[in-house]
Amino acid sequence: MNKIFYLESDEEITKVINRIRQSEEDGAVLVIPRNSTLTQSVINLKLLKRGAEEHKKMIGLVTTDRVTKNLADQLGVKVFSKVSEAEKAMLIVEAVKIPAKLADDADLRVNTYKKYDLSGLNKDEPLTESDDDIKLSKKSLEDVAEPEISSVEHQEENIDEVEEQGPDQKESDDKAADESKNEDDDMKLRSEKGRLFGNNHSKHIKTGGSRKPLAILAAVTIIVLLVVVCLFLPSAKASLVLKTADLDKTASINVDKSQKTFDLTSGTMPGTVVKLEKSISKSFASTGQKDAGTKATGTVTISNGVSSGAIPLSAGTKVTSADGAVFTIDTGVMIPGMTNVQISGGKVTSYDAGTADVAVTASANGDGYNLPINTKFTVSSSAGVLTAANKAAFAGGVTKNITFVSQEDLDNVGQAISDQALADNKAELLGNAEKASVVIDEKNITINVISTTTDKNVNDEAESFAVTAAIKLSAFGFSEKDLRAAMEKIVEKDLKSGEMLVNPEGSDLTYKTTAYNSDAGTMKLDVNFKAKTGTKISADTLIKGMVGKSATSAQNYLESQNGVASVSIGFIPKFWRVMPFMSNRIDVKFDYQK
Repeated sequence: MNKIFYLESDEEITKVINRIRQSEEDGAVLVIPRNSTLTQSVINLKLLKRGAEEHKKMIGLVTTDRVTKNLADQLGVKVFSKVSEAEKAMLIVEAVKIPAKLADDADLRVNTYKKYDLSGLNKDEPLTESDDDIKLSKKSLEDVAEPEISSVEHQEENIDEVEEQGPDQKESDDKAADESKNEDDDMKLRSEKGRLFGNNHSKHIKTGGSRKPLAILAAVTIIVLLVVVCLFLPSAKASLVLKTADLDKTASINVDKSQKTFDLTSGTMPGTVVKLEKSISKSFASTGQKDAGTKATGTVTISNGVSSGAIPLSAGTKVTSADGAVFTIDTGVMIPGMTNVQISGGKVTSYDAGTADVAVTASANGDGYNLPINTKFTVSSSAGVLTAANKAAFAGGVTKNITFVSQEDLDNVGQAISDQALADNKAELLGNAEKASVVIDEKNITINVISTTTDKNVNDEAESFAVTAAIKLSAFGFSEKDLRAAMEKIVEKDLKSGEMLVNPEGSDLTYKTTAYNSDAGTMKLDVNFKAKTGTKISADTLIKGMVGKSATSAQNYLESQNGVASVSIGFIPKFWRVMPFMSNRIDVKFDYQK
């Protein structure tokens, strides 16, 4: 009974030989996959046969490949087309017999040439020449003797390489050798004719150039291209899912803009200030108010009907109209006393009042003081109330209120400019922080007004004024990548020997700000880090162990590692099934079970 071995398409020959040696049966039948090249090499077949014979075993093959059948027949290895035929078959066959001469001296190569003897040429017959070739007389050509002389060249060639050629290749080589021999014969004949007829005509003899150098160059080029493709084109990515345990770590981390690297002892990491400088313009309404009107003026006639004596009135004495408009006397005046006073029954029955005209000015601006003619007034005096009237209407009173830029207006623009700058530029500042991978809180954005200019001065009459300001927005923050790296170092410090963080970049990281000082550039964070831990494995070691291996071998190698739950390997191109020969073309990624 023979032992049946089903081979993989990429199985290595050493593994096959070991399987044969470990078999308890005397016969081993190898079932060759359709796309396998293992048995298409005579060297591999010899190694398989020799490995079996060393352990007193015979081998057979199950395949339909013609090349494998031909090579196996030459080596005396029996070939079957079905597994059922091979299970109980006798595996001893007679090898193809090799001629004794070749068997005794396999390194001999025999080349046969024809030697043309031109000594029999008819010397009396005239010779004729042409531009392209030299013609021989018919008689001379018929008399040429053509004995075959064999010359033997000893060349040390590997007999395995000769035997490895298939029948089709041998037939092609024989045909090429015949063509080469005919060309050599023709060349020898022409050379001999040139010697006989002189060298003047030998230059017209055409010889075909050898194509062998071109073939060698093409073969070398193809080999180089194949080597380049095999080395640089393929790439592989191995993803390992590891057996893990949960980890939950909380820590307090300080952020300082003056810190360069993370200090594990103090728990301080570097911070970053994000800045943005802008120039903005904004218009403001003026709030200052001013009365720019004029006062009405006129003349009143004051009558003294209360005293027979003169009554003095000083400048500024108030003259009040019946509707309450107040005027003041421009200059002092003396009002004469009453005359022609008539008294009856102890009472004054008639008199002539003393009068005097005096200029007056309204106490306030406005056209409301332009009083009409014969308006009645009263004047307070030391002797009593005097009466007055205007013989002409008052004029000159103008009502006019103006708006101007006040000092208070300029003092208040700072806050308004800051608010406008924040509203207009907050999004850009946050965008710059995101591009720089800096985490900032918009509540911590500070605004400094560097300088301001206005188009109006204090007390300038204007309904509004414009302010142009140079401002700087800034915020202090940190890199989340740096924060994650800091937490990884804190966690790794407490890990046991032989443990590692698995895929820490995918861990859950949360934090909140507990203290912030924009002027000092410092802040404090409370951080929570949830991750996975697993058996420590070196990616570099795994890569070195996979270089040049088949996909199956690499898969088995990775799955044999401690702590590995599952493995998947992807290739580029997808049909490739051999790990790259360059370690930098292999990538290893760790992940954990979700």
